[in-house]
Amino acid sequence: MLSLLDFLKIIRANILILVLIPIILGTTVYLLIKDGPQTYVTTAKVYTGIASGYSIESQQNSSFNFFAINNAFDNLIDLIKSRSTMEETALKLYALHLTQEKPQLPIITFNSFNELKLQTPQEVYKLVNRNSAEQTYENLNNFKNHDESNHVYKLIQLNDPHYSYNAVSKIKVKRVANSDMIEISFESDDPAICFQTVKILMETFIQNYSDLKANQTDAVVKYFQAQLDIAYSKLHDSEQKLLNFNMENRIINYYEQSKHIASEKEKFQIERQDVMLELVAAESVIKNLENNLDSKAKLKLQGNHIMKMRQKLSDLNSKIARIKYITQNDSIRGTDSLAIWENETNKIKTKLQFAVDSLHFYENTKQGIQVDHIIDNWLDNVISYEESKAKLNALKFRSIELDSTIRHYAPLGANMKKIEREIDVVEREYLSLLHSLSLAKLKQQNLELSSNIKVVDPPVLPIKPLPSKTKFMIIATVLGGFVMSLAFIILIKFFDTTLQNIKRSEKIIGLKPIGDYPLFNPKRPDNYLIEEVKKRATNAITNNLLNECKRNEMKTYKIGFISNYDQEGKGTIMTELIDNLTNDGHDVKFIENSEEAYSGMNININPNIITFIMREFPGLMNRLLPHELYNKYDFICYIIRADRGWSRADKNMLKMIRSFTKTDMGYILNAVKLEEMGDFTGQLPKRRSKLRRLFKRIVMFRFYERFQEN
Repeated sequence: MLSLLDFLKIIRANILILVLIPIILGTTVYLLIKDGPQTYVTTAKVYTGIASGYSIESQQNSSFNFFAINNAFDNLIDLIKSRSTMEETALKLYALHLTQEKPQLPIITFNSFNELKLQTPQEVYKLVNRNSAEQTYENLNNFKNHDESNHVYKLIQLNDPHYSYNAVSKIKVKRVANSDMIEISFESDDPAICFQTVKILMETFIQNYSDLKANQTDAVVKYFQAQLDIAYSKLHDSEQKLLNFNMENRIINYYEQSKHIASEKEKFQIERQDVMLELVAAESVIKNLENNLDSKAKLKLQGNHIMKMRQKLSDLNSKIARIKYITQNDSIRGTDSLAIWENETNKIKTKLQFAVDSLHFYENTKQGIQVDHIIDNWLDNVISYEESKAKLNALKFRSIELDSTIRHYAPLGANMKKIEREIDVVEREYLSLLHSLSLAKLKQQNLELSSNIKVVDPPVLPIKPLPSKTKFMIIATVLGGFVMSLAFIILIKFFDTTLQNIKRSEKIIGLKPIGDYPLFNPKRPDNYLIEEVKKRATNAITNNLLNECKRNEMKTYKIGFISNYDQEGKGTIMTELIDNLTNDGHDVKFIENSEEAYSGMNININPNIITFIMREFPGLMNRLLPHELYNKYDFICYIIRADRGWSRADKNMLKMIRSFTKTDMGYILNAVKLEEMGDFTGQLPKRRSKLRRLFKRIVMFRFYERFQEN
């Protein structure tokens, strides 16, 4: 993992790339956009009244549903930014410009007008009505929808800078904070087109929004109106059915008439009972009176003449009683006959009285009562008897009539109840639909009120372009180029599989490091340090070798220098080590083959002097392993370049050597970059300013460090 110091080292090592690439990119962007078109912007605000506006529902309900309000605003903004609204706006703008005979503000500028004339074919101009932009829009819309290969369709759907969907859809719509306002803004390279686009868009979406709100309830209102008409028709039919039923059965008020019939029945029973009592009483009195008369008197009273008058009186009384109990209309019709018969009855009564009086009853009864007095009583009771008998006969007809009326009215009640229930159900349905229709119309009216959007800040024709974004774009390009270059360098560094340094190579190789040796690059500006770094690296390697020798308490130390490939720097490092050990007073022998190593070499008897025997082996890869490596050397030093990877072949070779010999092994990493040195040599020996040393301490979190390395 890269530390902050490693990160800064990467920047320093690639500072030229990190500077040149942003400069090149910034210069390129400047050359491309320095003569670019100017940009104009116009804004407008509309009042929606969604949150706090007056409506019928707001009058009834004072609470606020923030979720519903936000949803309403989202719906409105989505409607404004919908494809249909944008395409309609673009086509109306195109139609407006086609109707112009010459460029004029605030409709279209000279350059845009000339460009429009050049790109519009003659077949499109045939659709233009100079006197009506609306008619021109209708013609263009029909032409566009005719097929997908005409000029108008391609103009709207492709990438025209002014009249395409992509151009108009760059309009920005947002709600102003938490208010009822919506702000609409648009940028364009033509101030007139910028102004007209926002103006037409506002007119279009306001109309579409109103139509959408109206359509939400139109279908509901039409549905309830149709259902209400059906229910009204059913109610009318049911009421007509009841009316026909009443007319057919001569019913004015069934319930009152039923009460009246019941009352008449009760009166009839009472009257019949009274008449029967009168009849029985009169008959009893007649019999009693006749019992008081002798047989001669009885014979006189039962004479033919008197009996005929009694029969005639009985017949007249029956007619009079019957005509009194028939229906009222019949009574009206029979008023003259009733008077005649009553007159006739009175005459017969008089005749009967005269006939009885002419019989000359002068005797007295056994009880001493005068016969005349009994005859008078007899005559009165006979008349009463005949009248009661006639009434009773008439009441029989009245009884038949009442029974017929009751039988007629009895089933009418059930049928009328059925019809009334039917009317009640239909009426309830009608009232329910009427209520629903009222609510739907109320909702419709409320939506009409709430959809009444007002323009509070209309768009204005912009006359001053926006400040140029050239500086911002150059700065952004430079920063982007720097970040991308740095990211690319870090990415390469992160995925680089070369050995690079001691820390990385030790994990990959798995051997003990003896030291590292610098790479000489003549193009580096700090090459003056290379000799000092070489000296420090050689000393570090020498010290590690001496430590290995003394740790094993050996006076003669045989070292074999090997590498997997030729040209990995074995000779250079051995030369530096031989010079360094010789200068230190040690005896160093460089041999060409193993025979020289044991051909009677003189061993120095000085205990402080060690005899080093060194041999360089050629590259082992693709060669037979030297048998001398098995047991003729005390230490084997692997020379490996830092600027190459460690492949599977290298791993297999190292594994083979380890299995071939038991001798201690270590490696020296050669060709290490100067900035990667320091694990054995310490900090590079160069002058650093106080500011740089302070910055380094801060980066490495050594805030209290005071010692300075030389």
